[in-house]
Amino acid sequence: GLSFVEPAIGRPVRVSRHIILKPPKVRVLSQPEDLIISLVPGAAFGLGEHPTTRLALRGIEHAAGIHGAAGEGDGSMVLDIGTGTGVLVIAAVMMGIRQGIGTDPDPCSRSEARENVKENGLGERIEITEASLNEIHGSFEVISANLRYPTLISLCEDIRRRTTPRGVVVVSGLRSWEAPILINRYRKAGFVVRWEESEHHWHAVVFQNNA
Repeated sequence: GLSFVEPAIGRPVRVSRHIILKPPKVRVLSQPEDLIISLVPGAAFGLGEHPTTRLALRGIEHAAGIHGAAGEGDGSMVLDIGTGTGVLVIAAVMMGIRQGIGTDPDPCSRSEARENVKENGLGERIEITEASLNEIHGSFEVISANLRYPTLISLCEDIRRRTTPRGVVVVSGLRSWEAPILINRYRKAGFVVRWEESEHHWHAVVFQNNA
């Protein structure tokens, strides 16, 4: 179980098997294999209240397992598209991905994400940028995108081009009934489904590049 102090400023929330989100300076009783992510209260703040965040974090956990099993060595990179609070890129790097980039067009989200990166001591390993997908070069072992369905569909080819062979892609933010069409679209682009989960009619999928 979780223990917390000062419940007035929010309590820790376990959002997946290993990931606990908490406000800064709140102590958590955790298991040795748990990952504790501190999130500063901000405009986009929510300690995993939204199903899309929880599902995306579970997807990241699954993706990190696939990535670890694939043994890509130490140069691994994660790209989080529409990073918001930065929680997904932070989780991926904490799970062993070497370095991360989080992109967001919104300056408030970027400053919040930078604060969260700093709060978790990952300033050397994670860059938060306003660069669009077209301006980001290189390929990534893990790509995460917690975005709405039309955006996830339109980004499919761009995401495919930036995923390493055997790389994994975590998508969240779609409704359960949108999932079959999205999965079909990504399969046509060369991805296979490795994991999917629904919560309250929201859906997340982990794809692997079949290249």
